[in-house]
Amino acid sequence: MILFFKKTILFSIFFSSFLLVNSQTKIDSLYNELQNAKHDSIRGKIFSKIGFEHQKLKPDSAIYYYNEAVKILETGSQQKELVAALVNLGKSYGKVGYLDKSLEFTERALVEATKINDSTSIANSLKNIGIINYYQGDFVAAMFYYHKSLDINKLMNDKNGIAQSLNNIGVLYDLQGIYDTAIVFYDEAIVLFLESNDSTSAASVYVNLGSIFSEKGNYNKAFNMYENAIAIYVKSGNVNEEAICYRAIAMLYIAKSSYIKALENIQRATAKYESINSLKGVAYCYGIIGEIQEIQGSYNEAISYYKKALEINKEVGDINEMAYSFRNIANGFQALGNNNLAVQNFEESLKLFKQINLKVGMAKCYLDLGVLFQRQNLIQKALKYKIMALNLFNELDNKKEIAIVSGSLSSSYIDMYKFEGALEYLNKAKKHALKSLSIAREFELPSEEMEALKYLSLIYEESNKMSKALECYKSYTSIKDTLFNKEKQKTLSELEIKYQTKQKEHEISILNQKNLENELIINKEKLQKARSLSLLILISILALIIILSLIYRSQKRKRLVKEKEEKLIQDAKIEIEQITKDKNAELIKSLDREMKNISQEIHDGILSDLTGIQFLIKNKEKKSKDLKINKASDYLKKSIDKLRNISHQLNTPEFEYNTLEIAIESYLEQYKSGELNIDFNYNLTNNIDDLMQVSIYRIIQEGVKNIFKHSNGSNCDVLLEDKKEYVRLLIKDNGISDKINKNGLGLSNIEERVRSMNGRMQINNSNGFEINIELPLVG
Repeated sequence: MILFFKKTILFSIFFSSFLLVNSQTKIDSLYNELQNAKHDSIRGKIFSKIGFEHQKLKPDSAIYYYNEAVKILETGSQQKELVAALVNLGKSYGKVGYLDKSLEFTERALVEATKINDSTSIANSLKNIGIINYYQGDFVAAMFYYHKSLDINKLMNDKNGIAQSLNNIGVLYDLQGIYDTAIVFYDEAIVLFLESNDSTSAASVYVNLGSIFSEKGNYNKAFNMYENAIAIYVKSGNVNEEAICYRAIAMLYIAKSSYIKALENIQRATAKYESINSLKGVAYCYGIIGEIQEIQGSYNEAISYYKKALEINKEVGDINEMAYSFRNIANGFQALGNNNLAVQNFEESLKLFKQINLKVGMAKCYLDLGVLFQRQNLIQKALKYKIMALNLFNELDNKKEIAIVSGSLSSSYIDMYKFEGALEYLNKAKKHALKSLSIAREFELPSEEMEALKYLSLIYEESNKMSKALECYKSYTSIKDTLFNKEKQKTLSELEIKYQTKQKEHEISILNQKNLENELIINKEKLQKARSLSLLILISILALIIILSLIYRSQKRKRLVKEKEEKLIQDAKIEIEQITKDKNAELIKSLDREMKNISQEIHDGILSDLTGIQFLIKNKEKKSKDLKINKASDYLKKSIDKLRNISHQLNTPEFEYNTLEIAIESYLEQYKSGELNIDFNYNLTNNIDDLMQVSIYRIIQEGVKNIFKHSNGSNCDVLLEDKKEYVRLLIKDNGISDKINKNGLGLSNIEERVRSMNGRMQINNSNGFEINIELPLVG
């Protein structure tokens, strides 16, 4: 749960860019302006300004005013104002947890900014899309958009924009535990923020660095970072961010098990939030107080604070935080042994996560329910929810959580083996334990590695492989002892320097503050000189442009303007086409992943159950001569074979160990019989990417299946070859072509795959049935 609170702090920093100075006075003044405004263009701007003033404390009100602004501005010609309103509307939806809505309006802002070639707004929109993907748990997509934003800011030489992108990238590495890389990005961001005279943003990066040093156990350095940030926030009067720092310090004391100090600092944060009437901030603080109470075993008190946080989140309409509050309450009831109330609250949390499509939250709830059901010995239900959690974490490519869920699944399968004695469950337990161990070692996750080794030791013991069981147990105890010794050494070191470091920390804090102030003064002087030089250069360039413009004839100037406009339109079209292509490609990938998930569900679920039933019938068959039982056994065997065939067809081929050629030949082998002769020619010399390989395999799979089912042909030719610029795929038979439904789902799926890859497809049914496809190798 500490990681969740850390994540909420980082996320609040992303969207915190508004100061609270005489906010209500400004709003009253703007209302007066709105009543006197006569033109829509002015009303649209005023609605945006009112939304801006509401955005910090009342994001639901901000959403209303920004929507009104968008309605007015999108009918006029004020494109820059429209882009700004769309960007802020997307931010406001994000602050109350409506991430799909946030993404919708942010993508609209990107399209509108592209139309007017507003590079700053394009960079900001890309950054905000990355933020939304980050909060949804899709770190790969977030990293992609952050880097695109970074590239545009570098082209504009926008130091502040570059610093924001570097900070966001650092956060992604931070949350994945890649701390040294995160520190590099944070340090670069601080330098650029200070150079651009943005000390407030530099302070937010100090908070992020404090979080990292806390995770690494360097508490003194963490305190220094937080004190640097507080000094800046106090000087600028930024109460909200000052409260965030006290929350972070409270979490630092929780990590040190200093709960009295933690409560002191969270109460400071609460007081700060109350002074600016920030209900969301108070709710965050109640959640952390509940966490402290839960750690200390005061579960009823913890639930009480979690419920207070829930009521506030309901009041402000923040669905995302409501979902986490329900999950915290559920954990409290689970600790009390009240499983029914725990399940009810987990299900409420899950329902809200589904409403805003937050897959990380959904996956964690599935795992919570799986663990809870296993404790109640409801192993089948536990397996169901844990597999659902694993599927979502696989989709998000969250390695740490995959390792945790895999270990938990191994535990469930061990229990199933003990309950039913089926070797199949023991093999599945081993498979998941090995997967968890592999990821844990790759990403240096000692706790998960230790758990995986513990499960493997139990599995080998149940399999009577005592030497391997002993080997795993020794590795398990070795890691456990190492972690214990590290913790013990850390505690002794802390006690040894406790009284010596207090004065040094105070001196370092004062020195850092003085150094920071000196650095800010120096940077301000540098900036002033740079501005003077830039102004001189700008005046010279403008003079030169004026002289040149007088020389050029009017007709030539018009032609240049027209060419520039045409280029801007063409660039915008290319960008939009690329975005569309990326989305189509992602859709195809999602389809293949879903087919693979369905295949796994059939294989691991339905087939396992039917195989068990077949085993029982065979035992009956041996003892009975009843023809009906024998007949039922035959029918069941045929059904199992059919389901296994469907599972194999749905499953995406793995090209990591097999080539595309082998995968296709393996698939075609099942159709080769006396009735249908298949001739397959593979003449590919160029390397093609994974998406094209999967698409080619699926097209052949669909085409040959249609021929086998409907054409009644005796021969089928499959040709795969590459030309200079494209790959050609030909599927042809000598059957009755009019029996194949050219408007059916199979051919529609093929057409959709070809279209998503910018390919061409021709169908010829003059002599048999022929599908001729060309897929471009580039573009």
